[in-house]
Amino acid sequence: VVNDLDEVAPEVWQEMNEAVSPYIFYSNLDPEKQKEIDTWQSRRNAMINDSVQKYFSKSLQIETGMQRKCKCFLRFEVRALTKDKSSSNESKCKKNVNQATLTVWDPTENQLDVLKEGALVQIKNLAVSPSLKDGILQLSAYKRTTIESLDIDSRKALQLVGYPKRRFNTLVQMNLKAKKLESDSPACPELDCAGYLLKINEVKLFNKTRLLLYLTDATGLLLRIEHEDYNKSDSLIRGLRNTLMDHDISKRYLLFRDIRLFSYDHLEGCAVGIWTESTVCDLKKSKDTLLNTIGQTVSPPTKENCEFIVHKLDLGIPTTLRLPKTTCVAFGYIDNFYASQTARGSLDYCIKPSESCIFVDCFGDDLMIQVVIPHHLLQSFLTVSLGGNFVHKNDDAIRNANFLSRKVVDSGILCRLFLQELDRESDCYKLLEISRANASSLASIHLMKGTISAQQTKRKNSKSLF
Repeated sequence: VVNDLDEVAPEVWQEMNEAVSPYIFYSNLDPEKQKEIDTWQSRRNAMINDSVQKYFSKSLQIETGMQRKCKCFLRFEVRALTKDKSSSNESKCKKNVNQATLTVWDPTENQLDVLKEGALVQIKNLAVSPSLKDGILQLSAYKRTTIESLDIDSRKALQLVGYPKRRFNTLVQMNLKAKKLESDSPACPELDCAGYLLKINEVKLFNKTRLLLYLTDATGLLLRIEHEDYNKSDSLIRGLRNTLMDHDISKRYLLFRDIRLFSYDHLEGCAVGIWTESTVCDLKKSKDTLLNTIGQTVSPPTKENCEFIVHKLDLGIPTTLRLPKTTCVAFGYIDNFYASQTARGSLDYCIKPSESCIFVDCFGDDLMIQVVIPHHLLQSFLTVSLGGNFVHKNDDAIRNANFLSRKVVDSGILCRLFLQELDRESDCYKLLEISRANASSLASIHLMKGTISAQQTKRKNSKSLF
């Protein structure tokens, strides 16, 4: 196609392509010739695109192997029942330690009617996977699989099999259970919870984008639900965003099933849950229906409290205003900035002999603190403090930092620093994380009535804002 078009191209366009420097040839032409070349170039591109589109459309119609074939499926957690023959008169059911994940492909209406939570069924002709997933047996049901209900005393059987009846947790219970979990705990339970949607955020991590959902209630406690493998065009995700747009907070009521609970996040001050393959989010039920489902009342937060929590999240401070000991969050401007192989004065014992550090004098709220920046955080520090206009000059971190010191001080950017206390008497801290502070949220928090409690004031007097 391209060769055919080039043969019928204007003569001046052909001469330009044959020139040693087409750019110089074009610049020396008169405006009429330039216009002729521009017009042909636009027509040529349009015709090439049209030909390519027609070619691929025809290929897609002919090629049947590219048709997408999908099958729906449902996944269940099942536990086995066996008969205890130790009694000659009565047969008793006992719990089998084996449990499995059952995947039903293309389920029929009859199967959907039988497969309910807490139902006792007999299943025949199952396919068994040769490998375990997370230590659990994997079963699959197809068209030849038969599923029938069993006429057994369900209460006794479910009790013996260890069937955990669903129990929805409040955010108080979710936070208490998250604090009991260790950060590296292998046993992370899957729990059900209910709350009001407060905020939706997207965070880029490496090459993936993670969706963060924040739930709260009248207590002001938070649950952050992380959803990694999600589709932005999914109807559920769109429904969540539409729910968040509702100004009536009481209508943002959500019910989640099978959220995998992780350890407590002290930096944000919230429990953390992971959205897994088995997680279900219910957007359709009304608050009254959900009340009957969970068996307890979950009161909505006030609008003012929601705004206060959102400001704290945007600012990067714990919503509970509590951090682990020897750590704090500070806000301020860079007042002095220099690099050195050794610490100055009485801080020699704080720094490893083999570690070169950057020293920053930060001030905020009439307080001055000294921050030590390890080398692995230097690039992040320069990027934030220079407003993203950081250009790496050379491989020597010390020389590079000193070269940009004046620009860092003159940038006047309000920074948020997550710090670890090194020396209380000298007001010296070690940088753990740095980001640009949200000045609007910081001002809003200070302006809100009743935001400075006695505990906050105590932290403020100890050379850190929170």
